[in-house]
Amino acid sequence: MDSSPSLPLRDLAWTEPDVARLGDASPCMPLSDLPCGVQGVVAGVLLGGSLGDRLVELGFTRDASIRVLRRAPFGGPLQVQIREFILSLRREQARSILVLAQRGTPVPDA
Repeated sequence: MDSSPSLPLRDLAWTEPDVARLGDASPCMPLSDLPCGVQGVVAGVLLGGSLGDRLVELGFTRDASIRVLRRAPFGGPLQVQIREFILSLRREQARSILVLAQRGTPVPDA
């Protein structure tokens, strides 16, 4: 039996056919590591409790299109576009959201 602690994974039920359907996608990474301007899709939310519930209510669900628009300096919040909404997240919250980055997404000039 696995003795590792279980994490409250939400909407993280990717299978090989799901990944193949996404095309040429890289492995899961935290949203905080997604480069600015690169399109991705949400794979899951690792936060539990009311904050995890609220993120799901805001649209952080499996297959939701997401992009990091801006990063505040010195470890500040990220501005992200999820579906048609634009919102800001703390970096520690963004580390708890897993995404699949789409390769070949054009990165805008800085």
